[in-house]
Amino acid sequence: MFEITGVGTILLAWVLALTCIVVVTRTWGRLARPGVGAVMSRVLAQVLVTVMIVLAVATTVNRSGLWFVSWRDLASVVTGPTGGEMREHGARAAAAAGADLGEWGPGDAQVVASPAPVPDTTTRLSTYTVTGPASGYTGTVHVWAPAADEAPADGRPVLQVFHGYPVSAQSAFANLGLDDVHRTLPGAILLIPDWSPGELDTECTDGPAGKMETWLTTDVPAWAVDTLGARADRGSWATFGYSAGGWCAAMTAMRHPQTYSAAVSLGGYSRPLFSPRYRPFPAEGGAYDLPLLARTDPPSVALLAQYSDKDAVSAPSTRELIDATREPLSVTHWATPDAGHRVGAWKPLVPQTLEWLGRTAPGFA
Repeated sequence: MFEITGVGTILLAWVLALTCIVVVTRTWGRLARPGVGAVMSRVLAQVLVTVMIVLAVATTVNRSGLWFVSWRDLASVVTGPTGGEMREHGARAAAAAGADLGEWGPGDAQVVASPAPVPDTTTRLSTYTVTGPASGYTGTVHVWAPAADEAPADGRPVLQVFHGYPVSAQSAFANLGLDDVHRTLPGAILLIPDWSPGELDTECTDGPAGKMETWLTTDVPAWAVDTLGARADRGSWATFGYSAGGWCAAMTAMRHPQTYSAAVSLGGYSRPLFSPRYRPFPAEGGAYDLPLLARTDPPSVALLAQYSDKDAVSAPSTRELIDATREPLSVTHWATPDAGHRVGAWKPLVPQTLEWLGRTAPGFA
């Protein structure tokens, strides 16, 4: 009841806030005296009321957003996150990612793209407009590529990064500190496509608003191989995302195992969660139901799924996916019991996820 998201905590915060308002209102006449001491008393009284109202609002909003799921989670802002163990389900992760599934998925379609502008001097991100023949869609892709002298002679592995919702594609790069990726995965290219144009929550799926999944998994990879020197083998391609982007990472890899060998989902989920203004199809029982796919036609893909049992956004459907997992699919469950649904909880986990990827997908070794 008195956990950080508990009803008791919220009620107590509001009772204290209202009590402060009443007390300050009733004593304001006595505080309204001349002199420095009286002025300071009035200032402190106003500050106290403001702080208590902010705390009451914060506890209420936090219960809805689940940014902090426990007092220990709140303390982790100062002390650092508490990690948990990784446990494999189904096939071994390295075996699933290293399986030979034949010809690489996207093939060699001729994709049209705009010339890259001068890279941002701070992030080294270059922005392209990519038009794909398979999808008929034109979208934006942000690219972070290593310097020419850092690129492997046999081509570059690719980490396709999916941002959360509703935020910009560039925010995934900045918020998670992915400019440091070259320390763990030297030579890798980062592709950050914008899957929510105009803040439309496509959930990376094909639908009435356009063939977003086809663009992401066919046109963008084919373009990257043709123009960026990316390798054309599944062992050198992986997906990565957080929250809604975690769903996109898991979905694209599991539905396109000939293109991607591994995926990382931080706080993601296993069925699309569309926003109210765009609901193209039911979430359960269809082609985008990942627990159903894992049960009926498991792909040879290695998935790292991080979630907290207290995270109501990601935990229920991710647990279903783990329970449904069987070979040749591999799902590594990474339990972080005191992590909320926020970027601040995921950013410290990024180095370990990239190390896992280096151990798992052959192209990132």
